[in-house]
Formats: sequence, C-alpha cells, structure tokens
Amino acid sequence: MLAGYAALAAQLGGQLTALQGSPADALAKFAHRHQVTEIVLARNPGASRHRLLNELTHRAGDAEVHVLPAPAAR
Repeated sequence: MLAGYAALAAQLGGQLTALQGSPADALAKFAHRHQVTEIVLARNPGASRHRLLNELTHRAGDAEVHVLPAPAAR
C-alpha cells in the first residue's frame, strides 16, 4: 500500500517519508527542516482529528496547511 503512495508522490514531484513521534510535532519539524511551503493532508470525513489539525496549523509556521477530504472507499 505504501509503495503506491510513494509512487504517486514521486509522480507529483513529492516524496513519502515515515516520521516518528507526535504527528503534529513530527510534521511541523519535518516542514521546517525541509523548508516546506505547503502541507496537504487527507481527512476521513468520519474521523475526528481536529486537535491534530489545530496543533499542526499552529506549529506549521510559514507553511500553509490544506486539508482535503479522503476519497470514498470503492
């Protein structure tokens, strides 16, 4: 499954990276370290992750945080 995401990320000019630690903290640190300007996340409409999104938005610094709905399962 991750291989498919890695291939899609590469096709779009991005990269797939596994991070350790608190999700918001790990993402924010990675973004700062690599001078990321935009963070795009997919959110499952049924899941409640508002705390993560709020924390990441506050920690992201100059990076824009975009949250898209995850595609419906087929």
